[in-house]
Amino acid sequence: MAISNYSELKAAIADWLNRTDLETRIPDFILLAESAIFRTLRSTNNEKLQRFTDDMDIVDDITKGIPVPEDYLSPKLITYNDRPLQRVSETRYLELLRASNASKDPAVYTRINDQLLFYPTADQAADVELWYYFRHPALGSSSTPDTDTNATLQASPDLYLFGALLQAQAYLIGDERLSIWGTQYQVAMDAQNNLSLDEDYMGSTVEVRSAYEM
Repeated sequence: MAISNYSELKAAIADWLNRTDLETRIPDFILLAESAIFRTLRSTNNEKLQRFTDDMDIVDDITKGIPVPEDYLSPKLITYNDRPLQRVSETRYLELLRASNASKDPAVYTRINDQLLFYPTADQAADVELWYYFRHPALGSSSTPDTDTNATLQASPDLYLFGALLQAQAYLIGDERLSIWGTQYQVAMDAQNNLSLDEDYMGSTVEVRSAYEM
């Protein structure tokens, strides 16, 4: 059975569960599975690049920081004037800010609430690029729900299938298939994350830098 969109995923879950009394709950299983998936998934299939400029309505002052995108999960890379920034803890950022804030290109960033904040403050505005991992819109939430799909479902339908089957466990206490589904889900998750790691590091040289160098 092909699993390439929301309708086909629901049909596959119903077939695997082999239960006629769970049809109305299957969308809930998928929604819960997505919550679990995107807490862990850090794959090329849920990476995004967003560029920020000082004249964007959503940016107050790009020399100080940028807003966190609504679909943001975690950062992969932030550059200021093409220079990569190093992440520091909120505590370390506040310590640096209290010590001094001589204007020059930012070297580090942190997250506080819904902002990614830079240190130090730059002399002038520049372009900022944010590569980050994001959560896809929930399957079934569009105006044409049955044809909903995304890059993660296309690349790893088993991740969605076994993730949803695991979420059905409240109805399947004692089902001997549960451990099998859990294993298959973890295999699919590891495969997706490892593909991203392989792509990031294949042929590259590991470089260790201090997060506090200015």
